Amino acid sequence: METCAPVFVVLIGCFALAIPFLFLFGLAFLVLFVLRKLNQPQNISAEETRMIQEMFMGLKRMEDRVDSLETILLDKMKKDEKA
Repeated sequence: METCAPVFVVLIGCFALAIPFLFLFGLAFLVLFVLRKLNQPQNISAEETRMIQEMFMGLKRMEDRVDSLETILLDKMKKDEKA
């Protein structure tokens, strides 16, 4: 066990040094991403707006279907438990 202790100390030291570097790298990436998004034009055409609305409505219908299926399955499970 005595030889394992230095290995754990080295690993903990590596993690202690790696975490700030990963944080700084992530922060730099986030800043670059936001700056790139801010520099892009934000014009959305009428066609894109229509497509987004259609996708929203389609997802809403899908959510309603999933809710219906969940209700059917739960009712069936309750019926099976009573039997």
